[in-house]
This record gives sequence, structure tokens and C-alpha cells, in this order.
Amino acid sequence: MSKNIEEARQAVEEEFAKFRKHVGEIEMAWRAVADANPESDVVGLLEHLEDVTKKVRTGGVLGSGANSHARALSVYIAAKGQPSSPTNS
Repeated sequence: MSKNIEEARQAVEEEFAKFRKHVGEIEMAWRAVADANPESDVVGLLEHLEDVTKKVRTGGVLGSGANSHARALSVYIAAKGQPSSPTNS
């Protein structure tokens, strides 16, 4: 593997690790929704889940979240010479 491809792959792995670190926040928000009862503020729980999911996706004010992974993955796929596709795994 060329150095360029290796560096791109490393960037993808680093961004994915950051994403995985924050997935727990989504899991906790989802668990609160799943554990809701008839007296729960389901609208508030769903709004919180949406907010957390958006923060993980976009990174909030200071970060770039999962979007950084998407950009790094695109660079890696291009370096490998494969067509970029949102369905590539």
C-alpha cells in the first residue's frame, strides 16, 4: 500500500474511533426513549435523542463529528482508486 493510501486509511480509522466513542451517547438517549412509560415526557425524550444524534453527526460547535469520517472515507476510497459511494462499507 502506498504511503498516501496508508495515511488515508489511518485517518478513516481515527475518525471512526472518535465516532464509536460518542455512539454511547446515542445509546443512552435511545435507552431513555425505550424505557419510557405512560407518564414520561416522550416528546422531550425524543427531542433529546434528536439533539444527541445531531451532535454526534455534526460534532456540535467545536467538532465535525461523523461528517469527518465521511470526508476521510471519501479521501481513502479515492486514494484506492474506487468510485465513491455512500453505500460502500
